[in-house]
Amino acid sequence: MNATAGIVAPTEFDILDNPPAEFIEEMRRRFPTERETDELLVRKLQRRGGPPYRRATLETLSGCLTRMLAEKIEGEFEVSEQTWFTGGVSKIQMGFTLRWNDPVRGPARDRLVVRMDPSESSNTTSRVREYELLGAFDGVVPVPRVFWLDPDGRWFPEPALIDSFSSGVAKPMQFSNKRGTGRGIDFGPDLRR
Repeated sequence: MNATAGIVAPTEFDILDNPPAEFIEEMRRRFPTERETDELLVRKLQRRGGPPYRRATLETLSGCLTRMLAEKIEGEFEVSEQTWFTGGVSKIQMGFTLRWNDPVRGPARDRLVVRMDPSESSNTTSRVREYELLGAFDGVVPVPRVFWLDPDGRWFPEPALIDSFSSGVAKPMQFSNKRGTGRGIDFGPDLRR
């Protein structure tokens, strides 16, 4: 504290907790990256000084989902069986069932998943890149079918992706290595095939 002026000088923590625009621009200049990553990081920095983290509820996400689908789906639809999915490290994942009239398949009942980062996740993941990669891998390797994308958090609290539910496990039971994820895993030739 500056005793003569009675002014408290901002600390490094103050700047990091609520970074001013000049700080954000300096970080962008010093550490340039591709457009999508830049937008994700800037969004995260701009929102740091916002309200404290509050866990999203099933009711909140269900309301977001219903508003989005009302704009995306022609005709009637029903959302039911909403439930949290665990796993995915620091992602929010809500499973649900959608009864609707798919323009290609006709009347359908699909088990789907909303994937979204929490507002204060330890990392930031691009739902846009996830959407693009799942689309690129479709028909090549088994991946969920992508249905809708909310790239800017227009409907959801954060950018979100809606894809089909895929059953299975991340770590097969016959897996010999103790590590199920991360660096150093080796599924071996049988499981890779």
